[in-house]
Amino acid sequence: MAAIAGICGAILLMQWLAREVLEGETRGFDEAVLLPLRDSSDPAITIGPAWMLSGMQSITSLGSIVVISLITTLITIFLLIAGRRLAGLYLVIAVLGGWLASNRSASCHSERSEFSKRPCDGVDGPLPSA
Repeated sequence: MAAIAGICGAILLMQWLAREVLEGETRGFDEAVLLPLRDSSDPAITIGPAWMLSGMQSITSLGSIVVISLITTLITIFLLIAGRRLAGLYLVIAVLGGWLASNRSASCHSERSEFSKRPCDGVDGPLPSA
């Protein structure tokens, strides 16, 4: 019973947070976190070494459709080979459901801040070794 209550609470929390983001209520928090990591004269320029930006972009790309699809496919194949067909089906349905929900809500997104619109500049080298 506690697990069901926890899941329901988490769903309600995510709904509330999504509503706050869509209404723009979290903009102040977002700027308070992101602006200190930007050049004060030009918020489109990040501070810090180029490898830091590249590293953060690489971490962000782990949530891309390509990576999520690859991981989902590999895990589903593993589950099918292991005889866990129901778990594999559940995984595929859950990932597709999340993808559909995120695409459905993408049309409702508010305009992004100017300092978050900066395109990748092609810095994609290895991280420096210590």
